[in-house]
Amino acid sequence: PIFLLTFALLELDSLRSFELFPIGQDNLTYQVLARRIFVDGDLLAPSLNPHAYKFLFPYLVGALHTLFGQSSSALFFLNAWCALLTALLISKTLLRYRLPIMAALIIPAVFIAFLLSKPFFTYYFEFGLIEPIAVLLLTACVTASIEGKQTTVLAAGLFTLLFRLDYAGAVLPAVLLSGLPLVGSWKTILNMLVRTVKNRWAVMVAQAAVLLLPSAALLLYYRSASSAYVLNASDTRYSSLVGRLSGLLNIL
Repeated sequence: PIFLLTFALLELDSLRSFELFPIGQDNLTYQVLARRIFVDGDLLAPSLNPHAYKFLFPYLVGALHTLFGQSSSALFFLNAWCALLTALLISKTLLRYRLPIMAALIIPAVFIAFLLSKPFFTYYFEFGLIEPIAVLLLTACVTASIEGKQTTVLAAGLFTLLFRLDYAGAVLPAVLLSGLPLVGSWKTILNMLVRTVKNRWAVMVAQAAVLLLPSAALLLYYRSASSAYVLNASDTRYSSLVGRLSGLLNIL
């Protein structure tokens, strides 16, 4: 409560204000997409070539504005909740691994302390970006994986990818390889992984399909709706095979 009350006091002056985000930044792009979806009724906004790998976020932004008005404070408070819940999931995971209680309290506190410092505070809370909700969902996916909750981990993984498809490099191993006791020598661990893949390949293919097919369908839709559509932003386009492999390596 103290954490959230502090954020409320920080936002008192902006509760009834309207903030213009900088031109050319992702946060303004999300706001424009949200307006097209909720005000103009352009539900998939194909004419604007949105970031299809960040599909759900404009809908979340538009829903917050519909419920709470033009102020960006609702998104600011949502980001605060995301940071707090992420810290709680981190603590829960540490306790599950039987770390000392002090460690389970100090490490999430350090995480929050980093977010409250500059420039993290501006970037994570005030700038209206996708990272807080995406990091929360990714952490929930990993936590559910550790706990062996298959339905929860699939749901969390699916929503993580619909918010940020470039988190697939973290989501897919969490979902497909969950529950493996990685103990012993590296040779033993490798043999266990190979044996698990041989025994569970059909289940793993089905899980990967559940995670990736919705995003793949959206990408194909936007590609067919606009011949100029590209998956990545203009400043990260690559014209050579080496450049594309380098970009893929950066994402992974």
